[in-house]
Amino acid sequence: MKVLVTGGAGFVGSHTVDILLQHGHEVTVLDSFEPQVHGTVSAVPPHLAHYIAHGDIQFVQGNVENRELLKRLLEHCEAVIHLAAALGTAQSAHEPHMYCSANALGTATLMDVLLKEKTQVRKLVVASSASIYGEGCGWNPVRKVKVSPVRWAVDMQQGQWEPRDPEDGTIVEPRPITEDYPLKPTSVYALTKYFTEQVALLSGHKQEIGVICLRYTNIYGPRQSLSNPYTGPLAIFCSRFKSGKPPLVFEDGKQSRDFIHVKDVARANLLSIESSLIGAHVMNIGTGKATSLLEIIALLQEKMQVDIQPTIIQKARIGDIRHSFLDTKRAETLLGFKAQIPVHEGILDTIHALDGAYIEDKVDVALQELAQYHLITDTAGERV
Repeated sequence: MKVLVTGGAGFVGSHTVDILLQHGHEVTVLDSFEPQVHGTVSAVPPHLAHYIAHGDIQFVQGNVENRELLKRLLEHCEAVIHLAAALGTAQSAHEPHMYCSANALGTATLMDVLLKEKTQVRKLVVASSASIYGEGCGWNPVRKVKVSPVRWAVDMQQGQWEPRDPEDGTIVEPRPITEDYPLKPTSVYALTKYFTEQVALLSGHKQEIGVICLRYTNIYGPRQSLSNPYTGPLAIFCSRFKSGKPPLVFEDGKQSRDFIHVKDVARANLLSIESSLIGAHVMNIGTGKATSLLEIIALLQEKMQVDIQPTIIQKARIGDIRHSFLDTKRAETLLGFKAQIPVHEGILDTIHALDGAYIEDKVDVALQELAQYHLITDTAGERV
């Protein structure tokens, strides 16, 4: 199958290219070489340079918002894996134009070409995000019901970070989130991801293109940017430890995420593109298990053999959520997908990838940006 991978030089994209080639697909990569992700030198990453040198892939540097370029690339493609996006919830709060342009407009441009131009594309896989669920799913042990929890300002002022049932104020217990759960984006990034999947699902249905939107959780693994202060927390913590600095942890560090290895995500992309599914589908892609940030830090300390303690700053970032982990039964049923790499194992090749990797620690700069735009709330309830 001839597959176009947008964002194919990036973290998830490059691993997706690997597995597509392993399974005999013809691959075209489109990537803009965003400096925040790839650095200021726009050089093809080594893992793609090898493929280019051997004629295994076609590589094009460009932007997914470039309609004429997309039109040309899609003329002979049979499938698209759309990964190109601006990532990060915190930065999206003070860069709304960039995020809406890269994510919303980029996807709208892709769908416009698929709708109006003659292509052979019959399968589209779109990267969505678990962030669109907002605070996720909570269990009220008093009322014994699942609820959509909230976090109240008065609680945040007192350093009480756990979400509550808005009906009776009971602190809820986190539960895995299913695809039919109400969507409540709490950041600009999440809003753009919501638009991305919805425009793909609606437009794809009109064009009779099989569309699968995959709601990824927190992805980690080799090739994740170690110089982007808005990337995943695991990579940021690795960078800080490697630089001899303590990780900075918002709130109390007990917030939890569903950490999934990038190779599992790439396999989900492959299964989606090769599936016989028709119509429009959304699926969660995660492990179904929650791990707190403090647990991740403890694992890194053990595996990296460092004795640097994290700095718990007892402040919250505007737009952050407390807990998020996914129910993945639908992907298992429809795709045969189940995550295979537990975090305590997957973390090892992430650490090994640090050897010889370029690291530029910009966490303090990001913290200053968040403070400048009043996107950090301290425990006195003031935005700083």
